[in-house]
Amino acid sequence: MLHVKLKLKMLKLKLILLTNDQNIKGYGYSRTGNPTRDCFEKCVASLEDAKHGIATASGLAALTTLTHLLRAGDHVVVCDDVYGGTNRYFSKVASRFNLDTSMVDVTDVDKLQQAIKSNTKMVWIETPTNPLLTLIDIKAVADVAHKTEMFNVHILQPRSRRSSYLTSHKLGMSVDATTEQFI
Repeated sequence: MLHVKLKLKMLKLKLILLTNDQNIKGYGYSRTGNPTRDCFEKCVASLEDAKHGIATASGLAALTTLTHLLRAGDHVVVCDDVYGGTNRYFSKVASRFNLDTSMVDVTDVDKLQQAIKSNTKMVWIETPTNPLLTLIDIKAVADVAHKTEMFNVHILQPRSRRSSYLTSHKLGMSVDATTEQFI
C-alpha cells in the first residue's frame, strides 16, 4: 500500500479592490488576457493583414462573439452547408435572441441577392463547407454583401481542411472578419 503525504502551503493572496474609475495595467486575470495570447492574436492578425485578432476557445465561441455584435431584429444569411454546431446555433439559439436567419446556397449569387433583406447585417459562410467540402467564391459573396452596405461578412475556414495560405488576404477581399481553427 502506497501512502503519500501532502504538504499544503498557505499562500498569501493579495486582494485588489478597484473602483469603477481605476484600470488594471497589464494583466489582471489570465482568462481575460495574457502575454502568450496577446502574441498569438497579433500573429494571426498579421497573417490576415488585419488590425486586430481575438482568440477564442472554439469556433462556436467565435461565432457567438461575432453574433453578439448584432441586435434583436437583425437578419443573418447563413450558408446552407455549415458545421452542425453552427447550424444548430442559427436554427435554435439565435432565434431566442430575436435574430432572423435564412439558410441559403451562397454558391448561387442570385439566391444570395434574393435572400438579403433590409435588416440583413451579416452573411455567414464557411469554406470549404462542412460536410460537403464545397468551395465558395469568397470575393463574389463579399461583393454582393458590400453592395448592400451590410455590417459583416464572416468566413469560417477550419485550418484542419485547408491552409489559410490558399485563401490568404481574405480581409483584402472586403471580408470583415475571419476565423481560423488551429489544431
